[in-house]
Parts: sequence; C-alpha cells; structure tokens
Amino acid sequence: MKRKRIDTLGLATVTELIEELVNRTTFVGVVVASDKEHKRRDTVHDTFNTYASLSSQDQVVTLLKTVATNIEEGQP
Repeated sequence: MKRKRIDTLGLATVTELIEELVNRTTFVGVVVASDKEHKRRDTVHDTFNTYASLSSQDQVVTLLKTVATNIEEGQP
C-alpha cells in the first residue's frame, strides 16, 4: 500500500483525533478519555468520556465490565 504524502501539518483536538479513530472501519473497541487536559503531573482525572465503534450499547458495557474485572484482578 502506497502512503499518501502529507505536505502540511494539520492540527486537531484530542476529541477530533479520537472520533477519527473510532470511525475507521479497521478499529473495533472503546476509547476512554479524561475530559480534562493533563497539564501537570499531579492532575487527577475523575470524569471521563467514552467513544465506541461497537454496534450496540450492550457490547460496550460488556467490554468495559471485562476490562474493569481484569484491572481489579491485577491482569494486564
């Protein structure tokens, strides 16, 4: 596959980049992102947005519950 040459640098927000990712046909999953910018090392993130490419809310909930369980059990 030949890569398209990019002659200019485009700037995008984090939200725009995430939306570009989840709208790609090659991406299947969920992105969880803080709604605050990480400006300092001690920034605490407590509110999040989710972006999903899965076809139903049930699939998203199942995936996130699986991830939460794995984290609680110390699995990668």
